[in-house]
Amino acid sequence: TYYLLTDGFQSQGFVNEIFDNIPCPAVCDFNFQLANPGTPVVVTSGGVVAGRNFALAQGASISGTATNAVTGAPIQGKSVQLIARIGNQSFAAGSVSTSSAGAFTLPGLPPGNYFAYTTGTAGGYVNEIYDNIPCVGSCSSGTAVNTGTPIIVTGPTPVTGRNFALEPGGSVTGTVTDSG
Repeated sequence: TYYLLTDGFQSQGFVNEIFDNIPCPAVCDFNFQLANPGTPVVVTSGGVVAGRNFALAQGASISGTATNAVTGAPIQGKSVQLIARIGNQSFAAGSVSTSSAGAFTLPGLPPGNYFAYTTGTAGGYVNEIYDNIPCVGSCSSGTAVNTGTPIIVTGPTPVTGRNFALEPGGSVTGTVTDSG
């Protein structure tokens, strides 16, 4: 008994699926597969099963920029994480690093509610959850879903302007020495 899914079509703008016609929130990750196993395909010894096809739909995209809140300069290399909320469950929907212009695009998304947040230490900026919620320490998917503003995707139309204006962070320095 096998369960089929597509993988890697998100970057081409298509919605990945679990067989038969269960759209994934961008990526068909392990947790999503557990919650939505799909239709089993049974192969007998020496048998061939044909006709298990996928007709992938064009997905939407969510895009924006990450900039320095003080200077407006673009922030390169900042990681943007996307979480899909389906019912009472949250699933990874993708991640991408910002370009030299601070731009990001996450393609191949089916309709639904998404939450975005930044991670990583690129440039020493304070990470935040969309829309303008600073994170103490690091952001998490759970915090993003509980406190963030949903980004609503209703069809294959791109959702633009989901921007992050990140504050420069401070730092703590010191020295650790042998007490002896």
